[in-house]
Amino acid sequence: MKENIIRGMYDNGNLMIYAAADGVKDNKNSCVCSECVSEKGEKKYDYLMHVNLRIILMYVNNECDKYEYDGSPMFDELPDKRFIDGIVERVLKDYKNNEKDNINFVDKNPDLLIYALLSGVIVYRKNRHACISNNKLF
Repeated sequence: MKENIIRGMYDNGNLMIYAAADGVKDNKNSCVCSECVSEKGEKKYDYLMHVNLRIILMYVNNECDKYEYDGSPMFDELPDKRFIDGIVERVLKDYKNNEKDNINFVDKNPDLLIYALLSGVIVYRKNRHACISNNKLF
């Protein structure tokens, strides 16, 4: 069972939930089977991510949506450190301003958690952007 889940995570290109899967300790955050299948019939594995991680991921995705254009520094082979640090600072500021109840979740090293989620999102978006760019050529 565990091998099938890990294989499915890799096949979908969603590698960022490996670390988050360890954060799920109870069943109240798991999903019902009907919620685990998308409209196209594909399995979704983001339900393995803890609810608080999904909230942070929402802020990361909102920030990355601003850089979803051709020639964006997000799609560079090696994005600039200042660019990445700026995204992390804005995500952390938004999270602290809007999520007063969940602030204890990222008490010790919030930057490291956001860096990990951001790197997964950037890798996913780079792969998607490369596929879209290659399909436009044909």
